[in-house]
Amino acid sequence: RSRTWRASSTWPSAAAVIADFKAREAALRAEFAPREDLTFLFWFSSPSPADDAYLGGGHGPSGYIADLLGGSNAVKTEAEWPTLGWEGIMAAAPTVFVAAQVDRNRWDLDRADTKIAYLTSDPAVSQMEAVKAGRIAVMSGAETRLASDGFASGSVSCRRGG
Repeated sequence: RSRTWRASSTWPSAAAVIADFKAREAALRAEFAPREDLTFLFWFSSPSPADDAYLGGGHGPSGYIADLLGGSNAVKTEAEWPTLGWEGIMAAAPTVFVAAQVDRNRWDLDRADTKIAYLTSDPAVSQMEAVKAGRIAVMSGAETRLASDGFASGSVSCRRGG
């Protein structure tokens, strides 16, 4: 469900926005019970598959989203935007890959479809359990920044990739 506050003559009060956020957060937490075996890896970009991946760290918006969905960030670091090579990513063994659609179009791997193509075609990466099981979600890179504002805009949505 998407909710966007639009400029109008009557803006909701700060209390109404906060109450709405808290209600939606409580509903999500009720829907997604915590699971120790559920980990997410948020891949934002890479200059090329041979380079380290730019990831969402555990103490930023990505960590919040993972927690909200009952899991944790597969990248165990305090850094908000760490980089990690594919050996480290494979060792982290995420349960779910989140391929961020980054609209800046600086590199081919800013695009979610290019990330998914790499995940599913690389001889080693394609053998990861999350990839073999098709647990790849697509999320707008901009929406993960909204998460750090507590989903206040209500426009966060995910769709299954692959």
